Parts: sequence; structure tokens; C-alpha cells
Amino acid sequence: MTEKQDFGEVLTLGEVARFLQLSKATVYLYAQRGKLPGVKMGNKWRFSKKKIEDMLYTGEGLQKKRPVVYKDREE
Repeated sequence: MTEKQDFGEVLTLGEVARFLQLSKATVYLYAQRGKLPGVKMGNKWRFSKKKIEDMLYTGEGLQKKRPVVYKDREE
């Protein structure tokens, strides 16, 4: 038997955009790329507010990875 998880309040893409102060297009892109925890149901995205808040609290998710440093080429 699977465990039941408490996802808390479920948000739409527009609600997440307002909550994170991002555009809808950015939220959509981040969700598609897996940078935001969400589930696509049919043609609509749904997000757990608790998971979004946890992501912000822990600092995981939207932050950029370490910058890539290119060494100078010897020519």
C-alpha cells in the first residue's frame, strides 16, 4: 500500500507565478524543465504550495548551478 502524502494547498500555474513574482511563461518553462515541482494533469499544471515553499526554504530548485569557467586556450 502506498503512503498518502500531504501536499497542502494545490496551486495553478498563474497562482504560482503570482506567489513567486514570475511571469506565467517563466513558471511554465521551469516546470517543463523540472526546476519547479509540479504535475501536468491533462493540459494544465498543478503545484503543491508546500513543496514550492519547501524549495524556497531549502534554497534548492531555482538557484543556478556553479558557473562554468572556461580556461584560456593556448593558440
